[in-house]
Amino acid sequence: MKSKAKFGIIILLLLILNGFIYASSYTISEENVKLSIANNLSLADKNINLIKEENLSGLKTLIFINENEPAQLGLAILAKGINNKYKILGVYNDSDKYVTARKCGLKNYIIIAGNNSDGALEYLKFNDNNTKIKIEKGLFLKVLNIESGQVYNYYNENDEVIEWN
Repeated sequence: MKSKAKFGIIILLLLILNGFIYASSYTISEENVKLSIANNLSLADKNINLIKEENLSGLKTLIFINENEPAQLGLAILAKGINNKYKILGVYNDSDKYVTARKCGLKNYIIIAGNNSDGALEYLKFNDNNTKIKIEKGLFLKVLNIESGQVYNYYNENDEVIEWN
């Protein structure tokens, strides 16, 4: 009887492990993302160019350019559900810089994206723990896990606080 119980436990553990492996490897195709973004923006021409992507704890964040309006940068935020499929939480296409906060599960995130082609933005610094997040020149996307109420500022290369959003 003990061997049957051990065998059953091993089979159960293998099934659970298989579920975790499947859940962590599930992806959404680039074409489906482009199609979803275009449909969300009600675009007849689905000419979307995905620039950068960040994945963090079931939150997929992308910046894109609509080739019909290349001067504007777009932001798409998707969340993976318990069925391992992605749901669009928001699609924005009306600016060249975005700052938004999202909660995913028990964690809070701040999403910062934009065009830093002039290099005016050097880094982001949280005031409570002096953590610096470097901002690269050009198009950038940062998804940061934050604690509720954390304060941050934007800095230039001379370590001066600047207004960015």
